[in-house]
This record gives sequence, C-alpha cells and structure tokens, in this order.
Amino acid sequence: MLKKLKFEKMDLPALHYISQAGGKLSAELVCEFAGICERKNIRFNVMYGQTEATARMAWLPPEQLANKCASIGVAIPGGRFELCSNDGAVISQPNIQGDLIYYGDNVTMGYATSGSIWLRAMRIRGD
Repeated sequence: MLKKLKFEKMDLPALHYISQAGGKLSAELVCEFAGICERKNIRFNVMYGQTEATARMAWLPPEQLANKCASIGVAIPGGRFELCSNDGAVISQPNIQGDLIYYGDNVTMGYATSGSIWLRAMRIRGD
C-alpha cells in the first residue's frame, strides 16, 4: 500500500518508526523499504507472528534488514524458537528440515487441544 502511495516521495519528518506484520512481504519489498527508510532515518521493524501467539513471535532488527531480507529474525523478548525433527529431537545442524516450534508466554492456550506444535511447545515448556 505504501509503495502505491509513493511513500518514498513523502516528506514525513515526524515519522520515526514503521512496523510491518500481518502478512509476509517479499524479500525484494523488504529490501526496498529498508533502503527507503534508511535514507529517511526511519526504523523499519519487520515482524513475524501467528494468531496463536498473539500475533508476534519474531522481529527482524532494522540493522539486519539489508543482509537478512528474507529472514523472520529473532524471537521477541521472552520467547524462543527450536527446530525439531518428527521425533521431537532438537536439530542444531544447518540445512536439515524440521518443525519450527515457538515457546513463549504469549501462546494462546485455546490452540493447545489439537495435538499441533502448540500443544507440544506448551508441554515442553511445562505450562
């Protein structure tokens, strides 16, 4: 939407932060807006989340946007991620496929009844 509004041409001196969440942006668009925001001295915060975790699980610090445009970033404060195999073992080697499991107090308990990764995450966490 901001691209269609020609955000890069807008003069908004009081704007210091922009946060994006609610749908994945392409890496190209993240990189484009990272450049625009850097030139305008605006912090661009890209976040990753799901409804089951009250919408936020990770964020990509603005300093990392240029090098990590396709990344979900790091877990929000108080949360953490693990990559696990089908048997629940933590995967620590690169380039191995698994389930990304999020742990945090913001995981909504109502989603824990289906046997999904949320139930496993809460059981491991001890909640």
